[in-house]
Amino acid sequence: MLNEAIEPVPCPTCGIFQPNMAATLRQRLGKQCEPNKYASERIATPAAIAWRDACSTNTVAAYRHFIEVWPTYSWHAEQRIREIKHPVLRKLTASIFWIVWGGAALFFLSLMALSWLSEMKYFR
Repeated sequence: MLNEAIEPVPCPTCGIFQPNMAATLRQRLGKQCEPNKYASERIATPAAIAWRDACSTNTVAAYRHFIEVWPTYSWHAEQRIREIKHPVLRKLTASIFWIVWGGAALFFLSLMALSWLSEMKYFR
């Protein structure tokens, strides 16, 4: 499987995806994806700078443009789009996470305290 797997990576010189890589991206991102449309922009702007610009703008349009130019890095941009579209859901899940984490921490601390108290009782 590893010998036949295709990981889409643009050419560092021209920014174009090879035909089999473009087909793989279309399978992952949908038939409407045109991976070589922004090849010249990939050459002009490195992914790190494009990501920094998208984050500084912090709009759905900026992240969608980043996905179009750099389709192999779409996961992070999609996460940011979800955060922008559903901020209440993000805050709610973060709150629930910390409540559960705090409850688990209190549970284990109470178990430790009980075991310590029971040890103290047996050594007397």
